[in-house]
Amino acid sequence: MDKIWVLLLTVLIFLVFAFLVWKLTSGDIKKEYATKMWNQWPSRLYYWQ
Repeated sequence: MDKIWVLLLTVLIFLVFAFLVWKLTSGDIKKEYATKMWNQWPSRLYYWQ
């Protein structure tokens, strides 16, 4: 039972961290690429790598 809680907590921390990184940096990246380029898949893929 303890392993499940540790796993859930780890996943939750990862998701919160990923969300915060996305919220804090996506505006700057969208400005850099402009809306037209941001809507293309390679630009987004590069952002997440």
